Amino acid sequence: STFTYDTDAPTVTISTPMNNGFYSAVQVSTPFGGSTTDNGSNRTGLSTVTLTLQDITASSILLSSVPAAGTPAVWTYGASAITYTDGDQYRLTVTAWDNAQNSTSTVATFIYDVTQPTSAVTGYNNGLVLTNGSYVQPVSSFTGTAVDKSPGQIKDVLVKLEDQANGDWWDNTAKQWKTSGDATLAANRYMTVGNSNISAPSLSAGDNHYTWSYTLPTEIDWFGTTGGDTNREGHLIAAV
Repeated sequence: STFTYDTDAPTVTISTPMNNGFYSAVQVSTPFGGSTTDNGSNRTGLSTVTLTLQDITASSILLSSVPAAGTPAVWTYGASAITYTDGDQYRLTVTAWDNAQNSTSTVATFIYDVTQPTSAVTGYNNGLVLTNGSYVQPVSSFTGTAVDKSPGQIKDVLVKLEDQANGDWWDNTAKQWKTSGDATLAANRYMTVGNSNISAPSLSAGDNHYTWSYTLPTEIDWFGTTGGDTNREGHLIAAV
């Protein structure tokens, strides 16, 4: 008889969930997934991929060496059937085997977070100044807060600017005011604050508290010089 002598373990990677990341109710419809590669010059082929999922916070095992779906080379596991606990940390261990029974494992640790963050606009600089019946000094920047339940983290803050006088919204791509029914407005309404303008969190009563600041685009037309309207009444809304 003949046989193949294979001592090289396969390589397995996890693409979802991201290691040291967050998982939520929005993402559980996306299955766990990754890929496996057989290694060495005397490869015997991939055999099996198994998953073990531990709730680190609760010290419990949710999955124990459960076979993955798909193929060993491109594996998946439907994670939506798992019951998660908000705020708990989880460890996913994926083990791949080849036909010579060589194995290797890789790990992804993540936090399950389904608590929605909150945000608020708290102040502004250079408020509109009324002089002889005309607004002469537009708002240039805003500040605000964002709060997320620990251990959740704020990824970014988005802001959008409404003209309360007539319901128009600022389109930051077209650099002009548009009506709320404009078909192109939905994708271009939000402006990104950016991580450099968001403070490091401070923990208070179990929540991570952030402050942020945003300088409005200089192209914003406050006085109707491009749209025929005058004296915009700005209303800033923040989302996280």
